[in-house]
Amino acid sequence: MNYFYNKQIRRYLQQVIRVFSNFHTQIGVDELSKPLYQKIPVRYGDLSRQVSHIMKENSENKISTIPMMSVYINQLRLSPDRRIKPSERDYVQVNEKYYNKDTRQYENKSGNNYSVERHMPVPYDMTVNVDLWTSNTEQKLQILEQILVLFNPVLNLNSGDNPIDWSRLSYLVHTDIIWSSAQVPQGVENVIDIATLTFDMQIFINPPAKVRRQTIIHTIIQDLQTLDKDRLPEWQANNLYLSDQPQEYIIVAQKGFNVKVNCDNTISLVDNLNRPAVNNEYYRWDTFLKPYGQLNDNISVVNLVTSTNGYVDGSEIIGTVSYNNTDPNLLDVVWNEDTFPSTTHDPVDNFVDPTLNYPGDGTLLQADQGQRYILLEDIPQTANWNTGSLNPKKNDIIEFNGSTWDVVFQGSLESQDPYVVENYIEPNYTEDLDLSIAVINNLNDGYLYEFNGITWKNAVCKIYQEGIWRLYL
Repeated sequence: MNYFYNKQIRRYLQQVIRVFSNFHTQIGVDELSKPLYQKIPVRYGDLSRQVSHIMKENSENKISTIPMMSVYINQLRLSPDRRIKPSERDYVQVNEKYYNKDTRQYENKSGNNYSVERHMPVPYDMTVNVDLWTSNTEQKLQILEQILVLFNPVLNLNSGDNPIDWSRLSYLVHTDIIWSSAQVPQGVENVIDIATLTFDMQIFINPPAKVRRQTIIHTIIQDLQTLDKDRLPEWQANNLYLSDQPQEYIIVAQKGFNVKVNCDNTISLVDNLNRPAVNNEYYRWDTFLKPYGQLNDNISVVNLVTSTNGYVDGSEIIGTVSYNNTDPNLLDVVWNEDTFPSTTHDPVDNFVDPTLNYPGDGTLLQADQGQRYILLEDIPQTANWNTGSLNPKKNDIIEFNGSTWDVVFQGSLESQDPYVVENYIEPNYTEDLDLSIAVINNLNDGYLYEFNGITWKNAVCKIYQEGIWRLYL
């Protein structure tokens, strides 16, 4: 059995300590003759030698503060009479509400589903002693009178708030009192009197439960095909397509997992919170794929949907995958670049912040006809940028015509409020101004970028949500 520790006995002791943690004694009256009360501290009584020396400030002449109570375990015994079906297993289905990450609210529909396998707990009888430390009989009588009326005959305890913990309920039974630790006749040496109250508890110690998250099939397209081994190279050479074979497959996507495409030709497995790991334990592709079959290096295929209407129009990015040699959270990908989104505009030289850089400043080349940039901020009205009567904005694409900079894509107009866009008129822009959503190639880094109506983002390296990615094993 692997190591586990769930602090079960500790929680029972904490509950007992809480039972005795709010009692008081009267220590006198104030100047208005109103009674003064002192709260009685409760400690776990099994102190180590080192802790005891610290509390006494390394001195034998320091007396412990009283009144006080200490709680400790006297006995812990197996309870065979309460043992029932030691090998019994019980299964509980737990359904979570759906959590909307955008609104950060729970919605009134089903979310994640779990199956909890519980094993029969082991019964024990635990005897607990509570020592009452006082300096005189009056203190002892005040405290005992408050305690003794609680047990008639038992006091119920709840060791936790887990609704599927079937052993969290217990009770405390008062069984005995040792009135005093003092000898008769008493001398004058010991000023502390200790009364001991004995309590019995029936408890259970649970082995670890097995928690499994249930998975849901998103999509199934039922039409399996067969392929002769000698046609496998042809199938790969034709981008996984053969004209005389039906192009329908079984598609299974597991709920709760997304795919992150990295710009170093790898893909990461992340959960629906886009985390690659939980509690420093990374998600592994081999463990994830084990229930579905074997991944074949450089043959298995990943498909990523790029269209807004799912798989309907066939807009997908395709690549062959293989296990990464060093990181189990990664798959290496050889992309079929013919499946990348098609560009809608001529390439640009780079992104530029016109408030920090300008042509010929050492970071950008001197302005030359045909140069194109995507603006990260609005162009300031300075001589460094000759825009004529135009006023290029953030997200626009500008091009140098030999004398001035023209706006060839007006991203700033796309990203405004619809009412503003409808009533917006900016004179002197080029007549063939393109206002469509754009996909362009950045010549500086070689990546494709798309404008989504708000900002420019990498068109390939991004996170693909559950249901819009799939693997052909």
